[in-house]
Amino acid sequence: MASRRGVSLVAVALVLACAAGVTADDDHARARKAHEAGQIVSLQAILDRVQAEFTGSPVAIELDDDDGPWVYKVKLLTTAGAIVRSTNV
Repeated sequence: MASRRGVSLVAVALVLACAAGVTADDDHARARKAHEAGQIVSLQAILDRVQAEFTGSPVAIELDDDDGPWVYKVKLLTTAGAIVRSTNV
């Protein structure tokens, strides 16, 4: 019985992992289309802008369109060691 439960849990984990992969592929395709349509700039343009305007190192950059328009969310590590968040760089 415990073996059956273990197999079921593994099956559920595999289904969830596959679904996450499909979602990531879909997000990538939507971002590519948005870039091609001129709705967003490239990641390199965001990195160049962050380095020109802020002191610190980018540690995470997220592209999000959950609440409407596309927004870049950037986390920077300052020279003092603090994490700073910026939205729509």
